[in-house]
Amino acid sequence: MRIAIVHYHLRPGGVTRVIENAVASLEEKGHEIVILTGEPCPEESPVYHLAKVVEGLGYSAAEAGLAPDTLCQRLQDTAGAVDCWHFHNHCLGKNAALPDAIALLAGDGTRILLQIHDFAEDGRPSNYAVANRSQHLYPTGAGVHYVVLTGRDRSILTYAGVPEERLHLLPNPVSLPAAPAGVPDAKVNAGGRLLFYPTRGIRRKNMGEAVFLAALLRGEGVRIATSRRPDNTAWRKTHDRWADFAKECGLPIAFGVVDNPEHGGHSFEAWLAAAKAILTTSVAEGFGLAFLEPLLANKHVLGRDLLEVTGDFRKVGLKFPCLYQALLVPELWVDTDAVRQRLEELLPPHFESYGFKFSKGMVGRAMEVISPREGWIDFGTLEEPFQEAVIQIVVNDPDCVEDVRILGDDSELAAAVPWLRKRMDMDGTASANTAAIMNGVFSLASFSDQLDACYEHMSGDCGYPADVDRQAILNVFLAPERFHFLRSQ
Repeated sequence: MRIAIVHYHLRPGGVTRVIENAVASLEEKGHEIVILTGEPCPEESPVYHLAKVVEGLGYSAAEAGLAPDTLCQRLQDTAGAVDCWHFHNHCLGKNAALPDAIALLAGDGTRILLQIHDFAEDGRPSNYAVANRSQHLYPTGAGVHYVVLTGRDRSILTYAGVPEERLHLLPNPVSLPAAPAGVPDAKVNAGGRLLFYPTRGIRRKNMGEAVFLAALLRGEGVRIATSRRPDNTAWRKTHDRWADFAKECGLPIAFGVVDNPEHGGHSFEAWLAAAKAILTTSVAEGFGLAFLEPLLANKHVLGRDLLEVTGDFRKVGLKFPCLYQALLVPELWVDTDAVRQRLEELLPPHFESYGFKFSKGMVGRAMEVISPREGWIDFGTLEEPFQEAVIQIVVNDPDCVEDVRILGDDSELAAAVPWLRKRMDMDGTASANTAAIMNGVFSLASFSDQLDACYEHMSGDCGYPADVDRQAILNVFLAPERFHFLRSQ
């Protein structure tokens, strides 16, 4: 088949990596590939020789974008005759003309595969304002198929009306650079058992909880290190505030250690090799590489579970014995009236930015997530000033760590420090079963075979498509229970 893969750009990043993997595997199977992008491809890219720039395909505001029929014609003229169009993140609100241009292509009876990595409805109100102007944001027809990364996303699109036979679950392939052979560098490995958090420390990574864990474990011979400072200057203020706060409190946590001369200038691989376990405190992930990559390095991943993500992994047999559902502190440690007041301030504009009607009952539904057990508050659901106040309690009175609880997989409360201590001491070596799953379900070969099957399964018999129920998708993402302070701004 001749396949046109379409994305706004080919800058280094997650979607570009998926495209590069797809191209390599599809060419091995004999397919002919052309890549259409909205800006020049970096010359060092492995797909540079396949990329063609389409004027007007890049990021653009609604007012500046092309008419859909013009963009459609440019796509066709640049690609030439193709058997299948494969679009990435068409509905993200990055280009106002693209969704309706796709609908026009579908009307010609061409096979179209729409791969969704992210949703404009999920915490991107400015994007959604652009996307929602499209007549066919989520087109559906006999020749239009969808690819999603997670079971959650598949459930959302099924609920909205995408037929199951046209909806494919395709996990990203997972790989990790090999850790250095032999004994980890003694300088990296000095200073106690290391919990390494591979993250750039943006807000949704919940850096405050990493600091709180450092406070809880400071008497256990444990130190924590995060990999990098955020690139985005908008997130650096929050990140750097946590670094300063942790230093003021004398806590065993270092920020942005990879390739940092202040921390020895050691590589990511060296820090990974030295780690006793890999930490995650993130409150939201897409596909969930943070949970899979440690397994390839024979490390346990310790920290906050995200059931919407890890549920898929558990279904294929992977186990995560070191993840918790909530990190609970006594309600008396938190000014819950002030928390409720902040919800009352933030929820109305959050919902109204999507044109969604706010009601006062939504505050109570959001509070139920913040307080999942009577008398307890989940630390990770709090806004940063409330997190700082809780940490300060433990710093000022170390005996207070005995009052912190963890909610584990068994839905039972356990004293946090003994629970964490036990998991830190677990053998991180992956079992044969884990290795087999990682080398099977999440391998590049499996990804290649499944993607190829998607193309073969598609029919070219389609007329002008209808649209799925986009309001249903919005309703799912705007449920008050999904609101989170660390994703609200």
